[in-house]
Amino acid sequence: MNVKLEQWVSSEHLQADAIARYGRSIHHSLGRTAIIDDLLLPDKLAALRDLFSGDGRFEPAYGLFNRHPHDVSDEIFNAAPEAERFYRYRNFRGPMPGRAMARGMVHNALFTMLSRAPAWRAWLGGILGEPLARQTAMHARIMSPGMFMKRHDDDAHGRLCAIFYLSPGWDPAFGSCFVQADKGQPVIEVAPLANRLLLFSPGNGLSHGVAPMTEAADGWERWSYSLWYGNEDDGAHA
Repeated sequence: MNVKLEQWVSSEHLQADAIARYGRSIHHSLGRTAIIDDLLLPDKLAALRDLFSGDGRFEPAYGLFNRHPHDVSDEIFNAAPEAERFYRYRNFRGPMPGRAMARGMVHNALFTMLSRAPAWRAWLGGILGEPLARQTAMHARIMSPGMFMKRHDDDAHGRLCAIFYLSPGWDPAFGSCFVQADKGQPVIEVAPLANRLLLFSPGNGLSHGVAPMTEAADGWERWSYSLWYGNEDDGAHA
């Protein structure tokens, strides 16, 4: 099936001047980041949200800094010192019972195809200013209060990371911003606003992670896709 870029992404972001503007941000901003708001057409965003709100099965994932791959069982995670705990969230693992052909599942499959398609990679490569031969990883994740991803460094993993946020109703009181830090001190915070695509270069010399969610976020969930891109010699991102 041919999934067309212009059937998903708002046309304003596909224009040459927009691509150049995002490229300048990637190359000249602190943290080498670019923010693209109102990325997807409304019907596509609504369909993908169904994956997170009920069609998809999301299971707990636990990770430690000193393990490769990082994933461990909950028993090993809970027995580890706090300083060694890297992340705790829920990862997409497949459909809920009876939902394999539901709207959210179908559109997740289509979005996966889109995110790996030559046209999408050419669009991102145009922003970055270099070709992106392949997608090295893709994850759909949910975070809620009590879950976390601590700051870390991904220098060795590809040329570009794209994080797409979907959950409505974020409030600054909820925390959970994307944070980049220099020598442990936060220097950039990006709010996880719905339909926002955050691009950043992992080779920017900064660590990154997710700020803690606060008690005010009770009842709210942070929905996101993380997409990694690189060239043939870049290893898969765990």
